[in-house]
Amino acid sequence: MNHSKSGGQVERNVESDKTIAILAYRFPPYSGIGAMRVRCLTEHLPSFGWKPIVFTSEWTEDNCDRIDHNCASEILDAVVSRASRLDPNKTGLPGKLRRIALLVNELRNRRRFATETRRAFQQWVRRNGKPDLVLATYPVGACFDVAHQINREFKLPWIADFRDLPDYLHRFPAYAIHRLKGSVASADQLLTVSKPLAETLEARHAKKVMHLPNGYERKPGGTPISRQTAKNSKFTITYTGLLYPPGHPARVAPSIYLDALDQLGQENKIDLSKVAVRLIGTKTPAVKKHFTGRASEKCVEIVEWCEREVAAEEQRNADLLICLGSLELEGIVTGKVFEYINSGTPVLSTPHDKDGVGHVLKHSGAGETVATIEEAKLGILRVYKRWLDPNDEPLQLDHEFIRQFDWDVLTGRFAECCDNLLTRGVDR
Repeated sequence: MNHSKSGGQVERNVESDKTIAILAYRFPPYSGIGAMRVRCLTEHLPSFGWKPIVFTSEWTEDNCDRIDHNCASEILDAVVSRASRLDPNKTGLPGKLRRIALLVNELRNRRRFATETRRAFQQWVRRNGKPDLVLATYPVGACFDVAHQINREFKLPWIADFRDLPDYLHRFPAYAIHRLKGSVASADQLLTVSKPLAETLEARHAKKVMHLPNGYERKPGGTPISRQTAKNSKFTITYTGLLYPPGHPARVAPSIYLDALDQLGQENKIDLSKVAVRLIGTKTPAVKKHFTGRASEKCVEIVEWCEREVAAEEQRNADLLICLGSLELEGIVTGKVFEYINSGTPVLSTPHDKDGVGHVLKHSGAGETVATIEEAKLGILRVYKRWLDPNDEPLQLDHEFIRQFDWDVLTGRFAECCDNLLTRGVDR
């Protein structure tokens, strides 16, 4: 059954008459941002006629410190296989040896996932027959290899979803690119999160690539905005999510915001005794070097971990949310950015990314991007003055623009892509 567009949206079919097998190493109850994309697709696909069956790893409190205890049962019930995992943290080794052991354990877990998932897929097919389609997502090495093997064994069409490029942060980027070419060659559709990444992947693999951005989860019957109304006793600047140590290439450092606060305090434009900088979801030893010895150090509060619902409440209760992007990957708007927008709290992000975060913040009205300390000072000061104003008005957001990133809308686009793969007469 095909779905047609009506009013710019895909017509939904609440009866799931087709099955899609999803290969995802990270999936709930793992609650890190790495599981958000596939979690949302799994939740909404049944509304568009697709029944998801998920093959993932066994995530428990014994082997992971990011567990969602409030995940909806219909999402967890979609899982048909969980590959066993070693606890990566139990190495018994100190310092550098421990870091090496952690890496080795993670590689062993991914290999175990690939081996056990392929076996579980074969068993599922023997009991239930073949699914209609396969979606393989991050990490691309393990998941794409399994999808390629499934394609060869069962002649099933499959979609390769790139959350980022395989060579990003890889010690041997040329090897990472070359390694995947054989697997990706059998994929019927490539999918990725940004237009720049789509262009890169098209050039590498000579295949058309669909751009499906990340998005946000809107509560049923509600708007994407649920901002708190009570004033904080301190001007509260909040960052939620993993914060990397200084010098890590994955994300820019938060020093631009801390430098801006230091200077604004020195210039008597902001009273630092009335400022709270809340860093939520990260480890104290990893981030302490970012602020030790600064004038703004006294403002910093660290909350190492909290549930997703608590993090969302922290976002709503903040006066300003800060975001850290990448200098290497352009055009990617992470799920965290949409969580921020969903809060109704002003957002400041660095660096400039006109085709990604900058575009979304500007057109949604949720905030702006900055690239220098002076720009950061101006951005912080504007929001600080709003906090001081007893008659502060809520952000004027473009809800129509934001709506296109609702995971219900995005899943409709993905479902249409899946339908088109089947109606194109892919050899099964």
